[in-house]
Amino acid sequence: MNRLFTFGCSFTKYNWAMWPELVNFEYKPSEYYNFGRCAAGNQYIAHQVALANQIHKFTTDDMVMICWTHMFRKDWFEPYGVGETDGGWQCNGNVFNPGGLNFYIDKRLYILEDFLAKDLLTISNTIKLLETTKIPNHQMQITSVFETTGDGHGIFDNDVLSHPETKPLLEYCQPKIGLPYDNFIDTHDVWFRYFPEDAKKHVADYHPMPEHHMEYLSKVCGMSFSDATVTAAKKCQDYTFEYIRKHRDEESYKDFNLVFQDYDDQDMPSYEMGLCLSLENFRD
Repeated sequence: MNRLFTFGCSFTKYNWAMWPELVNFEYKPSEYYNFGRCAAGNQYIAHQVALANQIHKFTTDDMVMICWTHMFRKDWFEPYGVGETDGGWQCNGNVFNPGGLNFYIDKRLYILEDFLAKDLLTISNTIKLLETTKIPNHQMQITSVFETTGDGHGIFDNDVLSHPETKPLLEYCQPKIGLPYDNFIDTHDVWFRYFPEDAKKHVADYHPMPEHHMEYLSKVCGMSFSDATVTAAKKCQDYTFEYIRKHRDEESYKDFNLVFQDYDDQDMPSYEMGLCLSLENFRD
């Protein structure tokens, strides 16, 4: 591939090397751009794809890879000097999260079918953009994008999914997006392997580790990885857990295997933790 462009939420760019790092390390594109962002919704993701295309002019020698997130995230673009932010895109995650956007918007906006219709439009238009311009691409999803709230619970009845305003777009999108991570990957298993003493705790950080991403990319995208990539990914993962064991706040997270959350908002040691962000730091 000539250039690699990757898009998504925290499953794409987080506190340690995610799937774009594996692809970049293995396939060595001439240029690599990761547009992932923690808590991003599908509107933000699609906007970044369109923006990147306008700026970088995708060609048939490039590879575009998108990992769509669940539909109940609300992104909005805010002018500079408005509110308490620095302006630009605001990505607030799932509107149903406690303490999230649900405290600030009218309950009438919680029409679930509206989220479905908007994301169907957003995702189908993005896929069509890449298809009509013959840009090589992979479409992925962290969970079943059009069927769950993001916590694994199905929400739509058949009459909604078969509605004439949604069914044609669903039939177009669903076959083009690879199976979701949670179909065959348990992101908790590796945490309990590294921290067997924590097996009775409620939950681990649900973001996949490098070994999960290799499994996913192999099964869904048909990618294979050299021994050099497998070794670098293992070293990166070992280093990440070593850092977590050293720095996690046992007092604050007595029941959870968490050390930090969003990379963009967390004040972490830039050098020590920063090593985990790139597999290049673990190349033999």
